[in-house]
Amino acid sequence: MSKTAHTVIHAKELCGLPDSKGNYFPQSSRGVRLYLKNHRFPLKNVTTTGGTAIGVEWDHLSEYTQIAYLQRKYEVSAADRPDEALWQAYAGKSATVQKAAETALKAMLAMEEQIEAGQRIGAAMIHVAQQFGLSRPTVERMRAKIRDASRANWLPLLAGNYEKCGRPRIEISEEAWTYFLSILKEGGKRLPLTVAYRKTEQAAAVCDWAWPSYAAIRNRWEELPAGEKAIIKSGPLALDKTIPPMTRSVAHLQAMQIVNLDGRQTDFFVRWHDGTCGRAIVIAIQDVYSRMILGWRFSKTEDADTTKAVILDVIDRYGVFDELKTDNGRAFASKKISGGATYRFRGKKPADGEDEILGILPLLGCKVGFAKPRRGQSKPIERGFRDVAEGIDALPEFKGAHCGHRPDAKPEDFTGKPIDIDVAKAIYDRELREHNERVGRRTEMGRGKLSLATVFHESFRQRIPRRLTTGQRRYFLYDMVQLKPNRDTGALTSKGFTWWSAEHQDVLLQHRHGKVTAMFDPNDRSKPVTVLDREGNLLIDALPCLKRGQFDSTEDARQHERGKAQIKQGHKQSLKGRKLMTAAQLAAMQKRVDAEKPVPASPSADSNVTGAVFGAPPPKPKAKPGKVTPVRTGLSGDDMNSALNRGLDILQNMKRAG
Repeated sequence: MSKTAHTVIHAKELCGLPDSKGNYFPQSSRGVRLYLKNHRFPLKNVTTTGGTAIGVEWDHLSEYTQIAYLQRKYEVSAADRPDEALWQAYAGKSATVQKAAETALKAMLAMEEQIEAGQRIGAAMIHVAQQFGLSRPTVERMRAKIRDASRANWLPLLAGNYEKCGRPRIEISEEAWTYFLSILKEGGKRLPLTVAYRKTEQAAAVCDWAWPSYAAIRNRWEELPAGEKAIIKSGPLALDKTIPPMTRSVAHLQAMQIVNLDGRQTDFFVRWHDGTCGRAIVIAIQDVYSRMILGWRFSKTEDADTTKAVILDVIDRYGVFDELKTDNGRAFASKKISGGATYRFRGKKPADGEDEILGILPLLGCKVGFAKPRRGQSKPIERGFRDVAEGIDALPEFKGAHCGHRPDAKPEDFTGKPIDIDVAKAIYDRELREHNERVGRRTEMGRGKLSLATVFHESFRQRIPRRLTTGQRRYFLYDMVQLKPNRDTGALTSKGFTWWSAEHQDVLLQHRHGKVTAMFDPNDRSKPVTVLDREGNLLIDALPCLKRGQFDSTEDARQHERGKAQIKQGHKQSLKGRKLMTAAQLAAMQKRVDAEKPVPASPSADSNVTGAVFGAPPPKPKAKPGKVTPVRTGLSGDDMNSALNRGLDILQNMKRAG
């Protein structure tokens, strides 16, 4: 829509106007201001005689509001039966056209007053032309436009229509235009239009294409839709920037219902406890409802172990959260943290029929959601990290160590001298506490008055924290790996370590056709492991690790054989206690069973059942030529005659019926 004369409309001018079908602005100015804020209108501060006022741009109002505003401004009511199509077209005209229409309307109203006062039409035209600086033919054309029309439609009728006016459109060869757009599409996104124009100009001279001036081409380029220009210049991904993002509300949530996790590299160098230097990685968790930073830690790299520690810190302080949102970073989307979650955008997917090892969060019953790759705006913590980069990393305490967030942003006072990691931790702890407690935060729930911590604690009071059990805490202290028990022994083996015990052998063998999850101490694999099934149910609390013997140690071999002998002796003693039957006893029992079996009856002489005949079947007798071999039916002569008679009777009856 073209820019109109009504650039910004004050909030008080919208009172009672329709916003869309069925919706109306409130009747008070204060209600209109709240309505505009709640419905996310882009507001502007307008200077007035009494100070400043809140307004909204004309183009951001709906067509219903624009038409109603204009009709109320020019005192047009529904009883006047205004033509909605004319008023809708008028609302989209330029500021110059609308201003000229308003001047023409004043002239026609003045002329109408003089005619009603008894003056002749010709004299009234001359008087109006002199009063408004118009010629008489212009006044006559104005009057012709509104003749026999309702006064409610005079303003849109007096507006000029210049759509078909102006110079004819400059001709551009279709082949040349296609060549020009192709150069822009295949070239880099920083390729200027002037370069593509010159290349096309050279090709047009060879191919005899119609190719006008650069100004005409630039205007034609500006007429293309914004989405098409974004794809041509920067590719399909740039198309997202031409569409406004969705505004998300958190009013329906509560504290600790959804948290989001992310990491960023600090903009200063630190010296670690081992003497090495580098830029630290800060991994933090933020509450989505209140935007409060719940916990954070420094790390050399973005790894799963530090991520587990941050999650445990938050859970120990506030309890288990319901859902975690993060990206597909190597540490956050690892199987240790989110194994078993859907759409992790990372890692090898298990084959059909196989179950992925469950991560810590699914085992705790927490839902895990992942933002789309390369979409930082999907996580609110990115906004919090911007405050950290601007308000913490550039503090005077980091002078000399602060290096900027990219190479070309390195400050002049950078000396490369790192700051001690303990000092950096103390500064971050102080500043993040101030970040959470600063009042007047302009978040949805802060409303420009409260702090992030206040919003969090007001909602957190209504929540019953869910604490970790002893078994659940074990998930954070140990690493997990899926192992398949040996099909003969049931032993679990990983990286040279074997876990097994005779006491738990039967439990392990029950899962020899699948896999179990072993939880082990990452710092000492020789400690007993905890074994879980595929669903995370506890199978064995502490499965010991078999001692590794030295290759040339006979003492280790003797101890191993002694242990085997004890296990074998125990199985033999257990079997002895069952008092199994001997071979002679089994034979006697079988003889007794055979004696009790009933003797099968022999077939009678009249029976049609014959005994089995083994071997090759006897040869069939060959019929001699000219001699009929009688067919043996097993019937006597009288029976055969009676059967033939019955068959003849049936045939005769069928013939009569036919």
